[in-house]
Amino acid sequence: MLFLLRIYKKIEFYVNYFLRLEADSKVLSIYRIVFSCVGFIYAYNNILHIDLMTIGFESHYNIKVYHIANYCLLLSLFLINMGKAVILFKIIHWLLAAYIINNGFVYTVENYLYLLSAFWIIFVNINSHYNILRQNNASKKVKAWPVYFFFMSLAGNFISSGLSKLLDPIWLYGLGIKYFFSLGWALINVPNSISIPDSLFTFTNYCVILFEISILLFFLIAKLRKISIAMVFTFFSLLTFPFRLDMIGPIGLSMCICFTSITRFKK
Repeated sequence: MLFLLRIYKKIEFYVNYFLRLEADSKVLSIYRIVFSCVGFIYAYNNILHIDLMTIGFESHYNIKVYHIANYCLLLSLFLINMGKAVILFKIIHWLLAAYIINNGFVYTVENYLYLLSAFWIIFVNINSHYNILRQNNASKKVKAWPVYFFFMSLAGNFISSGLSKLLDPIWLYGLGIKYFFSLGWALINVPNSISIPDSLFTFTNYCVILFEISILLFFLIAKLRKISIAMVFTFFSLLTFPFRLDMIGPIGLSMCICFTSITRFKK
């Protein structure tokens, strides 16, 4: 009984310590601005391609509602930056994003990343600085635990992807990266004169698997946490350029700004 009590006390201590950790409020406020800019581009792109996004809609009324929802998404992003009633506006923004993404014709990785971001900013205090109404809360402590869970939600996808590659014969035998580059568009920003040997493809193949599995594991180790965040930043940077996977790269890079807010803690 005494042993169980000691375990409970230790768990309670670490949970309370975790909940007291603080994130950098200025970095999170910068993240809000960058995410809003990315969100504006995302919604505007949906509006430009409204005919494609509404393929399969049964009535003109549903198309109108979908169209209006995208404009409301733009408005919610603006209201999030006002500095008042931000939790309400963040919830509305998430609900609008969920409606747009779940009802659109195409569900892509960037849709998932945007919806993931929209969900976690509900819990992350991103309005301490740089609000439109200039109602800053610089003295208010910003909790770090939502950022932790935000990162782990993303990292869970990386480790899932890495483990699934171990069950795929193409990746298991070192051919995954070679097949990826054989698609053609992946090398569109690489000079044609460059010849890539098969041995480099094979080496990179296994590095990618190890990379994806390691991100979450590194994040759980305090001394390796910065490396884990840097790995995610590198990944999304490569997707931005040279691979040009829009909007996956920009949305992912905006996430990285949020994650850097926990690289320095204040007790």
